[in-house]
Amino acid sequence: MKKPSIFMQRRGLLFIICGLTATMIFCAGYVLAGLWLGAAFSLLLGLAWIAAWKQAQSNLPSLCLIAYACLGGGGILSGVPTALMIFGLTAALAAWDLLLLSAALGNEKLDGSSHLYENDHNRALVIALGGGLAVALLGSYLSLQIPFIFMLAMGAVVVYGLERIWAQFVKIR
Repeated sequence: MKKPSIFMQRRGLLFIICGLTATMIFCAGYVLAGLWLGAAFSLLLGLAWIAAWKQAQSNLPSLCLIAYACLGGGGILSGVPTALMIFGLTAALAAWDLLLLSAALGNEKLDGSSHLYENDHNRALVIALGGGLAVALLGSYLSLQIPFIFMLAMGAVVVYGLERIWAQFVKIR
């Protein structure tokens, strides 16, 4: 069966938006830093996302995400603004997740339960990426020295809170 057009599916449109956002943010960050080779590499990675859409069952989506993570780390080490690299990597992570979701759901038209699953997945994706983005940005601008045991306790509280939020979403559905 022929795969439907990427523009015919909501997750396809979200994938395109996230992939383009990641590519443009990385490209802009490298251009602002004057690193033209990094900007060209980020544009090539944007084209790799298109190939990953066609071969979503392969390891290509994961390789694209790893390449974006390396590009982000290299950008931070090269003097590219940290906030741009964090935003770009968050968008790349969202594109990767949407691509794997699309591969898992397949080409068929979604029935009621699959549509609810996709909506719940997108909601959880927004919560996870938004929270991670907020913590990453906060961590890049604050310099605190916190004892390890206190940090471990805070991590446990955060995990518990996220579990309670997820339980509320399941209950609402």
